[in-house]
Amino acid sequence: MTAKRIMVIRHAEKPSADRSVRGVNVAGVEDPNSLSVRGWQRAGALIAFFGAPQGAQQPCISRPAFLFAPAATPQAPSVRSEQTLAPLAAMLGLSVATPFRQGEEKALALELHRVPGTALVAWEHKTIAELARELIGRDEDTPQAWPDDRFDMVWVFEGEEGRLRFSQVPQLLMDGDSSRTL
Repeated sequence: MTAKRIMVIRHAEKPSADRSVRGVNVAGVEDPNSLSVRGWQRAGALIAFFGAPQGAQQPCISRPAFLFAPAATPQAPSVRSEQTLAPLAAMLGLSVATPFRQGEEKALALELHRVPGTALVAWEHKTIAELARELIGRDEDTPQAWPDDRFDMVWVFEGEEGRLRFSQVPQLLMDGDSSRTL
């Protein structure tokens, strides 16, 4: 059974390569695998964006019943995706499921097709396009990559009986967010 709605976001803002913007964990301790302060601000702003009743923000954005992020591994130690969803999870009384690692997009897509309600995924941007291809079964209807500098978009997959439609919704939550789709 296909989920009614699958929403996919990139994790929130991260430390810069030149270390001028640093990552901090939930306790405020410097951590290169964590969100930047701006990332934590976006994670907080996502509470109102996804936690509001359906239709309050955008008609195709709704309150998720399931939250997914990649599991951290020694090869991919980032916890930014899980941190991005943590404030929303706390508000909704949900946990963030991390049964899949980056590189296991096919298995994640199969799981997302099985969940009985709306799911929200925060993922690593380098493999979001692969997840989109696995969800929709083709790649001509979705962007082929997620830009390095964009943290402000939601990819929405909706449909019935195995046929998902793709759309994009700008978050427009923070100064500098763009209304341009990817």
